[in-house]
Amino acid sequence: GLKWTAAGGWPFDIANVRTVSTTDANANHATVTAAIAAASVGDLILLDFESSAEAVTVNKAVTLIGLARSGTIFTSTMTVTAAATLVNIKVSKTGVSAAVGFAITASAVVELHNCEAVTNGSVTSRAIEVISVGGTIRVYGGYYEAQGAGTSLEVFTSGGASVTLLNTPVL
Repeated sequence: GLKWTAAGGWPFDIANVRTVSTTDANANHATVTAAIAAASVGDLILLDFESSAEAVTVNKAVTLIGLARSGTIFTSTMTVTAAATLVNIKVSKTGVSAAVGFAITASAVVELHNCEAVTNGSVTSRAIEVISVGGTIRVYGGYYEAQGAGTSLEVFTSGGASVTLLNTPVL
């Protein structure tokens, strides 16, 4: 199996672990999208300490773990359409009319652990947007802030999903 020991990385030797890095040639994938496409249900995807403009859609029941919330940063909305767990991931979406950090449309269990979303849209701004029929969204810790000239909501829900915030500041 792969042993990933990039600077600041964790050593793993597990068949269902995939690694993502644009700077470490030993990583399995250069993009999160490629890692998700190659993943099987239940796989663990480890994200290197870096920033990315990649627009990610999590469409499989996988776990994404960033090395550190302040260092695994996406500048595009992260969309979740399947049961998934996200850990230590930051989305910083600013400078657009409609800014959304995490867009969750899954009618399943989605968990955010120690994640962060900071959004600033000129018309609307939503740190977490949940639009699903059913589903359970659990947010454990982290930081969520929506700013902007128009309507700003840290957590927006529509469709009847259950959202639980545990030890989570929203500003």
